Amino acid sequence: MAISIPDQCVRLFLLKNVKRNDDGTFYWALNINTIANSMDALMGPIFSDEQKIMVTTPTLFVKGELSNYIRPDDEEWIRERFSSCTLQVIPNAGHWVHAEAPVALIALLKNFTRCIQ
Repeated sequence: MAISIPDQCVRLFLLKNVKRNDDGTFYWALNINTIANSMDALMGPIFSDEQKIMVTTPTLFVKGELSNYIRPDDEEWIRERFSSCTLQVIPNAGHWVHAEAPVALIALLKNFTRCIQ
């Protein structure tokens, strides 16, 4: 797997979905067909532009500095729909901040929860 997927974090993440049969062979535990058939919905917007939903609950958005999942143009959209949001960037982390920077993430979460109590 290392030849096809050089990033160790990605490999470890994928391997969480590999299971062993009683005969010792391996299989994917994910329902790959359902995921493949649902990609448009999975990658689509949370709310449509027609929905004027406003979330007023304090909400924390966490982004790894090296991730492109929350783009700069997404921030305006987020702030329009989450009136009490905080956006935080964890330095030197990609999309999987929980695996790449767990100490920084936990500190950020503790601070946020203290502030909203």
